[in-house]
Amino acid sequence: MNQQTQQTQQAIKSVISRVAKNHARKCWWVDERDLQQEGWVTALEVLAKYQPATLDHTRALTWTAVTFTMRRHLWWASAPVSAGRPNRKKLAGMHATELHIDIPDPGDSSVIFRLRQQLHARAVQLLSDRLGSYQPLVHCVLAVLLEGQPSRLAAQEYAVSLQALYRATGRGKQELINDQIIYQLLVDISEQVCK
Repeated sequence: MNQQTQQTQQAIKSVISRVAKNHARKCWWVDERDLQQEGWVTALEVLAKYQPATLDHTRALTWTAVTFTMRRHLWWASAPVSAGRPNRKKLAGMHATELHIDIPDPGDSSVIFRLRQQLHARAVQLLSDRLGSYQPLVHCVLAVLLEGQPSRLAAQEYAVSLQALYRATGRGKQELINDQIIYQLLVDISEQVCK
């Protein structure tokens, strides 16, 4: 491999890495490696069609193409209904049917209520240790992860920036998943609900 090819590959690699990190930072639910893979596919397709004259042109062309591809990938990956372009017309006007599930009220069962209180207390303790002592952020993350509150509403309610909430939610989710006490509490709650 000659030096010019190595420089071109290095330039493409740095562009893809920077664009993937930028998008992965904004969209915490996406794996950076998936974005890099999409970027490489796009870069190879674009460079097969066009032969830029200089290394700067290669960087600019790659940056633009990879950015647009990653945006499109994130748009489709985060869509609530996974449907390609041809199926959009079929989905127009369709609405999800309401799902009626009888979830027991915490007041109905003191055992479930007590277990949920223990779960919440353990989650607050764990996230306070991991995310810091800023309590509005901790309670905002819990509102999103445990109660299913939308991120924007929780951020407004607790006066937390949306970007800080996204970062903290990603870290908090991993901490909650890896904690054995919380796992056992969730198992106990599900056993009580299924009785």
